[in-house]
Amino acid sequence: MNDDSEGTSTLTKKSSDKTEGQVEQLKELLVVTYMVRLSNLLSSRLRDNNPNIADLSDKFRQTRIAELLTELFDNEWTDDLSALEQQYTEKQGVTFLLDIIMALTRNQHWCTLEAYAFCKKELTESWNYVLKHFLIENDTVTEKSLRDSRKKKFLD
Repeated sequence: MNDDSEGTSTLTKKSSDKTEGQVEQLKELLVVTYMVRLSNLLSSRLRDNNPNIADLSDKFRQTRIAELLTELFDNEWTDDLSALEQQYTEKQGVTFLLDIIMALTRNQHWCTLEAYAFCKKELTESWNYVLKHFLIENDTVTEKSLRDSRKKKFLD
């Protein structure tokens, strides 16, 4: 009978050691899982709306706008100025082109402000509806993903 109790005790100890090992593995798995989630959360907060980190997929980032303006100057402005120089001096041609740009800017300024205000209002209302009805509170990863996909669809 003493042998049976020792065997049972040994089995119980082995079972207990195995259970403790499984508990330790689960703890390690939980720690790793939470570390990954925390890392994703922190990186999304760092990148989201941070002007110091360039979103290279953004077609209208500052460097891309500079490239577009340079291209505009190199191509369109130079071609137009060359055509105007056939009838006018360079100074008159530049003045003429600048007057056109200034007139377009003044006329479009009001329209642009109205369009921007309308679009911002509609977007804010839609976004608030999605946040209220479809997203879990403080789920920044999903929120960032939705913003990025919205931006991508707008730019395509």
